Amino acid sequence: MGTKIKGQATAAAKIQVWAASAGRCAICKRYLAESSDTGQPVLIGEVAHIAGTSDGKGSPRGSSAIPVSDRGKPENLVLLCRDAHKTIDTPEFWDAYPEGELRRIKRTHEHQMKQLSGLSPNNKSAVLRINGTVRGATKSITKSSVTWALLRSGNFPDFSLERDRDYEIDLREVPGETEGSEEYFRSALHHVRSRIEELNSLVKQDEIASVSVFAFARIPILIAAGTMLDDKIRADFYPATRGSEQAWGWDENANIEEFSITKQGGSESAVLVALGISGTVDMARMPSELTGATTYCVVPSGARPNPEIISRNETLDNFSATWREVLALIERDHPEAVSIAVVGALPLTAALSVGRHRMRDAQLPLRVYDLPVGGSNYVFQVEVS
Repeated sequence: MGTKIKGQATAAAKIQVWAASAGRCAICKRYLAESSDTGQPVLIGEVAHIAGTSDGKGSPRGSSAIPVSDRGKPENLVLLCRDAHKTIDTPEFWDAYPEGELRRIKRTHEHQMKQLSGLSPNNKSAVLRINGTVRGATKSITKSSVTWALLRSGNFPDFSLERDRDYEIDLREVPGETEGSEEYFRSALHHVRSRIEELNSLVKQDEIASVSVFAFARIPILIAAGTMLDDKIRADFYPATRGSEQAWGWDENANIEEFSITKQGGSESAVLVALGISGTVDMARMPSELTGATTYCVVPSGARPNPEIISRNETLDNFSATWREVLALIERDHPEAVSIAVVGALPLTAALSVGRHRMRDAQLPLRVYDLPVGGSNYVFQVEVS
């Protein structure tokens, strides 16, 4: 019987690592409980040491501060395919796979596998991707970026709304977006309404219990889209991550912000809400028809308006609560008003929330204004009734 090396892993430790990794390579994600060539059930994975089994010069990452006697424990082991194992232990690649990086890979992979294995049918969420252009800019909303954003929030995606399209709602071919023409908004709203009606019909058939919305489009379109969503289902909105073409999702390290309301008196029958969240609303550029309206201004309480102000879901909840408060104030103090003018410098998730949190059958229609590219004043674009 051979002598056991101090840093070697026990059978129990290996089983623990296999379970934590869900049988997949932590680097390439290959499934390691069956042969990819034959499909037969056979264990083809290898439990690798992060810090090598000895502290000698020939041991990969052997100079680690971890005692050799502890190197066979699960926290120093990672499940890999044969190719990845050979790569990380080849001296030429030791610098590419230092101890800290391998620990990060192990931690991230095992956390993801734990999340995935804990999902139930109740965690399924229908995906609605609205892809357009905003002042000439576009944003990729890939399935992989959507999937990981949902997994981080404890859900998994249902792409059945996509059908034969690249996106559930694709507005990029609608002409006139740059100019913000009347024809553009009419056509874009038709596309959005027809697809969301399909979604709402599935809600009525109890086939969908929640929807996750990933949207990149003009603010008036998104406010209208938020109103169209059936209020009987949970709707979650996900932001694009600035500085990355692919990433979507919330930043759990960002600050949680709150919002305040100020009121400037005017006509009791004409009401304007200026939402200065991602930027400042220039009141000098209001059109003549809004002159004299009572104005409610919503701005961040403890920070200057900026594009990243709503980076936490909790901050979006706070914004939504403030918006509902504004609607309640208008309902109480302006009984003669027939509509509410809305002008906003808004993150796109907040635009969706403006529509979502207006009660369609009980509260006034919204007349949404937008600033055309090169325009001197805000222009009415969409009525949300």
